[in-house]
Amino acid sequence: MSDVKYHSNSGGDLNTEIIMGMSAPREVKDDTPPDDLPNIAISEPTAFEVFIAWEKLRLIYNAVLILVVAWVLHPVGIVVLSPFLIEDAGIANGCYCAGIVAEGYLAWWGVPRVIGRLLLFGIGTVGASVEAFRRSHLLLANLRD
Repeated sequence: MSDVKYHSNSGGDLNTEIIMGMSAPREVKDDTPPDDLPNIAISEPTAFEVFIAWEKLRLIYNAVLILVVAWVLHPVGIVVLSPFLIEDAGIANGCYCAGIVAEGYLAWWGVPRVIGRLLLFGIGTVGASVEAFRRSHLLLANLRD
């Protein structure tokens, strides 16, 4: 009998609930939740699964940014100007890390994870590509002056 615990149905005092004619408290053994409660975590991926999904997308994100910069600077320009690009690449990847946090908030607000992830990834990649294009042209303009 020592491993049996009684839980109040309304969170109040058990004696008061019994006196007022409320339903009997549920018996729960070993602090395990009863089977009749819904498991809200069944459809949610683990943090590790979400992290891996974003890391796979990071490869595409970086490839797109490299292609944009290569298109502006040409492949030889990337090799020669790579020391000037390292800071921008670090900032772009730092901003990418906000995507996983934003996905968490969207999921919290009821947006399906895959839709939120793809929406954030698409908007973020387009925004970063525009900025990479702009920064590459700015770098060329500064070198010409």
